Amino acid sequence: MKSSLLARLTLIAATLLPLAVAGAETFAIGVSHKANNLYKIDGKDILIHTRDCDAYGYTGNASLKTSEAGAELLFNDTKEKCEVEGVFDAAKPKKMKYGVTITRVENDWFEVGGSKLFLRTEPRCILMAIKESVTLEVSGDVGGYVIYPNGKKCKVEGIYNRAPM
Repeated sequence: MKSSLLARLTLIAATLLPLAVAGAETFAIGVSHKANNLYKIDGKDILIHTRDCDAYGYTGNASLKTSEAGAELLFNDTKEKCEVEGVFDAAKPKKMKYGVTITRVENDWFEVGGSKLFLRTEPRCILMAIKESVTLEVSGDVGGYVIYPNGKKCKVEGIYNRAPM
């Protein structure tokens, strides 16, 4: 991870409680497990995407440690450490329909091709597209629907911006 992620995390840090650490920043946070490798910071519309994290179903106190070398999510109770793939905050796209290509990253976590946007969908979208051209209908402040070419809809629970890496 590059310094751009560190810069983005520093901006997000205003919403977190920092702990004093030389050469790195560590933030005390509460997290809730939302999906495979996806954790939400309690009380904030910020998601943390991890890589191959085994802390399945974990909810509780954690620390987010950032440095020039990358970021780690440390679970206080279990002492487990997970590499952070990215940090995401809520996007507010205009209410309208967009033609997009989505790629499944995790079961209910999709990347929107050609952008820094990611979609968190309801769990039933798990069996749909690995990569597919769809219509993204933004219908509210935080979500909308993915509409597949066959007309089936999948609820989007959140639209997120990825921190630059």
